[in-house]
Amino acid sequence: MMKLIVTLVLACFTGSTFAAEPLFDFPKLADGRDIVTADLHTHSIFSDGLVWPLVRVEEAVREGIDVLAATEHLEYQRHEGFVNSSDKNASHSIAVQSAEQANFHDIILVNGAEITRNFPPGHVNAVFIDDANKLLYPLSRQNLDPAERAINQENAMRALAAAKDQDAFIFWNHPNWIPHTPNGIAKPTPMHEQLIADGKLHGIEVANGTLGESYSEEAFQIALDFGLTVLATSDIHGLTAWTHDVGSGGHRPMTLVLARRTKDSVREALFDGNTVAWNREDLIGIEENVQSVLQACLNIEAQEYLPKSAVFSAIIRNRCPLPFTLLNISEFTFQNGSDLVRVLAHDRFPIEIKTGERLSEFLLTFRVLNTQVKPRENATMIFSLSGE
Repeated sequence: MMKLIVTLVLACFTGSTFAAEPLFDFPKLADGRDIVTADLHTHSIFSDGLVWPLVRVEEAVREGIDVLAATEHLEYQRHEGFVNSSDKNASHSIAVQSAEQANFHDIILVNGAEITRNFPPGHVNAVFIDDANKLLYPLSRQNLDPAERAINQENAMRALAAAKDQDAFIFWNHPNWIPHTPNGIAKPTPMHEQLIADGKLHGIEVANGTLGESYSEEAFQIALDFGLTVLATSDIHGLTAWTHDVGSGGHRPMTLVLARRTKDSVREALFDGNTVAWNREDLIGIEENVQSVLQACLNIEAQEYLPKSAVFSAIIRNRCPLPFTLLNISEFTFQNGSDLVRVLAHDRFPIEIKTGERLSEFLLTFRVLNTQVKPRENATMIFSLSGE
């Protein structure tokens, strides 16, 4: 029966909705680093996901995901009667084996686990681990008695200590999840603050796909306040094609890691906070990182004055797989449209700038509306143009 389910899922997945080329390819940064696409929170049938690990790998390869982590729930095995989930590394091991058999040599597969605890600390992912089995400690789901609750929290601390012993990168999952935060507002507890101080919490999800591609500006502020790495993840349980309309213009939430495309470089960049969260059309991260991505994506080309005029013609080029919405905040306005400019993915947008008189050089400044460098604060981008 299980083989039939897996076969049917694979048949659905390998349909014609996917492009032949990876959907999410980015150019290099100015300093030579790559923009590495990573999904560090995924599930398969080895916890409460709906697909075999092979499907996770093939999805990622088809979409152009560079780094994929298997992060099964340690304490919750929905399909325990159908698969042997006693080895908590099974999902990752099968993914690696499947990738080798399919000759998927470029994808970086990372072992991980989701430490699924009551709040606080809530759900926490540990990735780049050696052995997920060593992170499993008992959890009572009743959690009614204060003494029992204290034991649960103590075991959670043991699991996180075991993750730190394996030099794992550890992050707080969906901190705005309503069962843990009924008002939907992420807020660190003293336990979280202590974990950060002890080097047992390094990052935080500001966007999560299972919660409806939700974004938490409070989580982003927590990242800024405590120096945590900004992450977006799919937390995928079903198929990305169904959940996120991949192949029809959609994409899973993912983390853009500014690093070389190697496992060690990606891990180092995560610890250093060199990331940008990509959720829907939004890029979210500290200003330095967002600016690095913007400068790789957007540039001005084919610039010159129109004949016998003081109208400067240029083309904004977008080299990236997401659109950008730009608001002109310069002193100059446009001859061919309003101040709002929409540059589609891998496309160009012509602008005609009224400079009043012919200038040898001038600046054009945009607010990039689908970015956040602080909650509700957009990045600005300045282009230097030459009329010579």
